[in-house]
Amino acid sequence: DLLKWCQRIMDQGTRIYGLTLSDSQLKHIYQE
Repeated sequence: DLLKWCQRIMDQGTRIYGLTLSDSQLKHIYQE
């Protein structure tokens, strides 16, 4: 399913992007 594939790529991208952020910034992003 293309939608699931896109969601998986976005989720991986979010994790990789999250690694470059501090814990406080990461929490702020996930709260929104």
